[in-house]
Amino acid sequence: MVLETFKITLKHDRGFFKVKVTSLSVEQGAIQQVMACERCPIGAIIRIKKIGQKSII
Repeated sequence: MVLETFKITLKHDRGFFKVKVTSLSVEQGAIQQVMACERCPIGAIIRIKKIGQKSII
């Protein structure tokens, strides 16, 4: 199993903000987590950057 950490930049009505997300299901899973938690459309996601990866047995 591999845990991947992403830094996702979102555009909001009042500016930009960044969220760190750890996901088991690669980039698409991280996108779905952010969209569900922040209740934002996919168009609000400006940038996705992978910042880490960790293997777990």
